[in-house]
Amino acid sequence: MMENFRFFYEEFYGDYYIKFKNSGINLNLNNVKISFGNLENYDIVDSPYSLFISSLGHSKPTVSFKFEDNNFKYESRYILISYDDFVPLNLSTKSSIDKGLNLKYYAIKYGNFTFGYEEASVYVNRLFDFEYFSNPLPNFFVQYYRENVLYNGIRSFNDNSLIGFFATYEDLKKYLYAQILIDDFNANRFFNPDNPTVDKIAWSFGGTYNLNNYLKAKIFSAGATKYTFQPSADSGNPLYYGYTYFIVKN
Repeated sequence: MMENFRFFYEEFYGDYYIKFKNSGINLNLNNVKISFGNLENYDIVDSPYSLFISSLGHSKPTVSFKFEDNNFKYESRYILISYDDFVPLNLSTKSSIDKGLNLKYYAIKYGNFTFGYEEASVYVNRLFDFEYFSNPLPNFFVQYYRENVLYNGIRSFNDNSLIGFFATYEDLKKYLYAQILIDDFNANRFFNPDNPTVDKIAWSFGGTYNLNNYLKAKIFSAGATKYTFQPSADSGNPLYYGYTYFIVKN
């Protein structure tokens, strides 16, 4: 991973570098947890193939509001993907773009089962979208309201929105999960078969089983259709709307 980091004053300290993992503040207020700082990010499902947030736990500037009781879970999370800065000695060249992500999930707990709805919205040319983060409604309704009501079509928010569902089961012996992510589902195969729109769907399922105090069996499977995590550039949507931690500029 060293090639992903710049050395820390290489002329003085050699090939050492600094990497932040967790540097932030957590506030636990009964059923509410508020977190902010440069934090590792994980999905709500525990899997090496989680779909909405990478299981590698990348650290990014993050703000999270989480509520959980015996029956319900909710989280609204903001992650800063990148921001506009400049290449030294060439101030006319941008080395990145303003890009943020807002994740939400709503889950019902029933015994050892948890069933939930999960969604994420990626946006560019602004660092933080307060309404996505603060409004408890699903992002789909927030985006629709702003595009069609608040600005009456004058201002366009061309955000990349994804939705999905998950289910988990957990007891002392085993943990099972299933998760699906949907960007575009081509209903034209039924209504307009000549339309070339492709499906953008990913799925993941698996679990673990404790055989004894020393051995644990694990099995996982995941897959995705070809263009799931990149935008449709053919429709004029720039590639930097892709659902990744790292920027692709076209």
